Amino acid sequence: MSKIRIKDIALEAGVSVGTVDRVLHNRGRVAKDVEEKVKEAIRLLNYQPNLAARSLARNRNHKIAVVLPPHKEDEFWRAQRKGVLRALRNTKDVGLSGDIFTFDDRKQGDLLKLSGQLFSGDYEALVIAPTTTEDAVLILDQCDKHSLPYVQINSNIEREKSQSLGYVGQDSFQSGRLAAKLLDLSTQNKSTVAVLHMESDVKNSSHMIAKEMGFLDYFDQNKGYQVITRRIVEIEDEKKLSDQIEYLLASDDSMKGFFVTTSRAHYIVEVLIKLGRSDIVLVGFDLIQKNIDALKSYKNIFLINQNPALQGFYGVMRLFDYILQNKRVDDKKYLPLDVITLENVSNYSHIQDRDNNDEVYL
Repeated sequence: MSKIRIKDIALEAGVSVGTVDRVLHNRGRVAKDVEEKVKEAIRLLNYQPNLAARSLARNRNHKIAVVLPPHKEDEFWRAQRKGVLRALRNTKDVGLSGDIFTFDDRKQGDLLKLSGQLFSGDYEALVIAPTTTEDAVLILDQCDKHSLPYVQINSNIEREKSQSLGYVGQDSFQSGRLAAKLLDLSTQNKSTVAVLHMESDVKNSSHMIAKEMGFLDYFDQNKGYQVITRRIVEIEDEKKLSDQIEYLLASDDSMKGFFVTTSRAHYIVEVLIKLGRSDIVLVGFDLIQKNIDALKSYKNIFLINQNPALQGFYGVMRLFDYILQNKRVDDKKYLPLDVITLENVSNYSHIQDRDNNDEVYL
């Protein structure tokens, strides 16, 4: 099929090329009945605009801001950043660009230090991973105040619509239920299981709280298990971490499973191997390399893949749809929750290759 031109639309609608141009680009006034004729011709001919030509014609660059936790020492955020960069490269030629800002999600108030840059007037929209809930709410309030549209990725803070363009990421509540079901099916006896939050500020992390709530909800409906919750902060100190896990196991002989609510399950695997406790079933998150290595060294482990790179990619692409294609989407886009084991991890090697080989701009 030959490419539809503006001239073809004008002939179909019985108007001038200039009138079609004004309707397509919202330039100048067009009578309502004439505008409807042009739009009907566009629908009949299935006209698809050349976005690159449109941006060049307008000589305008659309700039967005992306706000993420630091990536240099965290493979999860590194993958998410790569997804963002991939989307920005894909949309560069049609006029979309972006700046990436980082904040220390371990420090209360660090996100707020970015306010001056984010609301300087340089950006048309925002992608944010709101991992620190209290600070993120204040940032999103400012987005509403400054009429700056935003997309949340990885963590979702429920809000009135206003400037929100929705959420892209995992369904944290359902991922908690999935983890609980995996432990239920794997232990096959009523016992004790533990939720391990390996972060310093759990109460301010909406995604971890949602995971815990989903986990508890499953066992509320499937009685017989005792569920305890522990916060483990000093994960880099091998002895302190080992002492905490050893104490947890010694305090309850019926302990059969751990649910790690972050991508740090590999730390627990190292401890369990040293303690000779291969009987403990472990459920954690994400296809980072250290977790993949853990699959190969510990038999009783499941990983739930949250697709961090796709979160970053689709977060930016949602803004592309909004800014350059005039599509307003304000719903949730939940990515699949893939259960990864040693038996199927090789099927996901293409994800690792893509994320590991993709260039990261520091």
